[in-house]
Amino acid sequence: MARYLRTLETHGMDAAAWGSIAATATFGAATIAVHTTGETRWNWRADADVREVAAIVFVLRGSALIHSTGAGEIEVDAGEAFLIHSRRSADVHWASGSGCLVLLLPTDAIVGSGVDADSLPVTFDRTPLLAATREFSSALCRERGVSARFSEYVSERLLAEMAFGLVLEGREVGRGVAIGTLAERARTIMVVRRAEPDLSAASVAADLHVSVRQLQRAFAAAGSSPAAALRNLRVELAQSMLHDPQYDGLSVDQVAQYSGFASTSVLRRAFDAEGITAPSVVRRTRERVAI
Repeated sequence: MARYLRTLETHGMDAAAWGSIAATATFGAATIAVHTTGETRWNWRADADVREVAAIVFVLRGSALIHSTGAGEIEVDAGEAFLIHSRRSADVHWASGSGCLVLLLPTDAIVGSGVDADSLPVTFDRTPLLAATREFSSALCRERGVSARFSEYVSERLLAEMAFGLVLEGREVGRGVAIGTLAERARTIMVVRRAEPDLSAASVAADLHVSVRQLQRAFAAAGSSPAAALRNLRVELAQSMLHDPQYDGLSVDQVAQYSGFASTSVLRRAFDAEGITAPSVVRRTRERVAI
């Protein structure tokens, strides 16, 4: 809960505005929280100087009146949801007796790189995906006692995939907003599926309904390749696990496995290709600094 509360404080929300937080659960970089908001006001302040996060807020009871930068006032009722984002200020006025579920994720887990915050949806239409994401998040928050670390990463990935789907759906339906470049869309799929060892350029191309050659040309235009982009994202994931004390119980071989690499040797070669010291050294260095 502490990390979640720090994020709220960073964006200008004080404890009086939060209402009563009934439950929280953390799965990797994803946090789920259930609030009984009462008649309160959330004043979310944009802050470009902190790690970017996006929060999908599901209204469970009551309603909220949202005033978001560039969107005017929008009322959101029970069963609906809205999005707040690090780079976009928002005022949320909750009606008496309201309650909500918040799914908080790093922005880069659910949108492509370089996507303008103003192009992201403010609210979401009532769709089967919206209901499924709410119910899945609620179930995870109720469980809370995830025992297997691999299960934690699977849960995080599924939450990110569902959130990505909602954002993509929200940008497409009734808003006339371009989805973004092919490379951006591919990278977003890679972000949420990078822990899958069999993820490849071919499977990403299949998800996007394009040929592998089209995908390669899209990355080549930016001076990269699908393989290099995927390797970089997997290295980032492995680094985050090696730097995080909660994963000290995992061996380097397990870190390799859970970040999408076939073996420790493949992980080492990937680190070397990215100009990073060996995985075991990364972990030891972090431990020495902590001491």
